[in-house]
Amino acid sequence: MIPLPRHVEPEWLDSLDPDDPRAVRARRDLRLINFLMGNEGWLHRQVAARRETAGQGIVELGSGEGHLLRRLARSGPATGCDLAPCPPDLPREIDWREGDLFSLAEPLSGGILVANLVLHHFSAEDLLRIGRIADRFKTLLFVEPHRSRSALALARILSPFVSEVTRHDMPASIHAGFATGELGKALGLSADWSVTEVNHWCGSLRFVVRRLA
Repeated sequence: MIPLPRHVEPEWLDSLDPDDPRAVRARRDLRLINFLMGNEGWLHRQVAARRETAGQGIVELGSGEGHLLRRLARSGPATGCDLAPCPPDLPREIDWREGDLFSLAEPLSGGILVANLVLHHFSAEDLLRIGRIADRFKTLLFVEPHRSRSALALARILSPFVSEVTRHDMPASIHAGFATGELGKALGLSADWSVTEVNHWCGSLRFVVRRLA
């Protein structure tokens, strides 16, 4: 089947003030969606199974309120990156980098790079820039929307149970997501990487990317 064309558009949540009640509700929706998709649990298990690599540092892109980051920090020194300020209740031992990913004062590096439903926000040009950041790590663990009609059908089923913001952002994120076999090429990963990709029934693509040399 021919994949849907990729289309990146602004998601409503990104334009809302963090304290806006619509943003608060949308973030609650996201936690529900992540729970139903099993994303955070899968990422945590993958990191926990790689203690030696995690000991070299775990970096999460788009950490938001830090829910996943707290779990990842059980396996090694952790750093969160986000445009938003550091969550006030984040444990002190967890590092936080606030600002544009491409303008951070100190380059990101470590053992494991994690991103949960984040990379689909970026244009083709910026994905290549993320690929250059990824080259400073040993293992990459990503979960992204599967750009498919089946994922859109699942979003329609969930629509009555979420807010107006999420009803807009769910299909927008799927249209900006990735078809099978695309992400490694989009990041410009070289032959030095091994990409394992799983198409999960919940509408996500799960990636385990390991450096071979």
